[in-house]
Amino acid sequence: MAGLSLVLVVNAGSETLKLSIVGEDGASEPLASLAALDPERVVAVGHRIVHGGPHLREPVVIDAAVEAEIRAVEAIAPLHNAPALAALEHARNVLPDAPHVAVFDTAFHATLPDEAVVYPLPLSWREEWGIRRYGFHGTSVAWAAEQAS
Repeated sequence: MAGLSLVLVVNAGSETLKLSIVGEDGASEPLASLAALDPERVVAVGHRIVHGGPHLREPVVIDAAVEAEIRAVEAIAPLHNAPALAALEHARNVLPDAPHVAVFDTAFHATLPDEAVVYPLPLSWREEWGIRRYGFHGTSVAWAAEQAS
């Protein structure tokens, strides 16, 4: 891929792991494995994380506090957040000096009004267990909305 700087994109699904590199010109290519990567060219790593819970609503550099928030909501999306955390750990081992940034699928829908996120359940259940509608596939919805406009 032309150019010097690359961004690695890590998309850990429930049963898949997709890696891509994005060049300075915005072009992307799939990557077979982290072993096929030239770490010297990677300036950042983007991680798709399915669930950010109630607090993680914007792309954010992953530090210990962000990782703890992702772990705290792992039970809400166990088939997705657990593999994403494993992929994060592996990518950090390979690229310890690059900033690792989380992008949350739930972020696109984070500003839905109360009438769209509140389930018709007892208030005590919603408050005690944090039950609400989050909305998923936000990165895909955002991309499609951008393309359609």
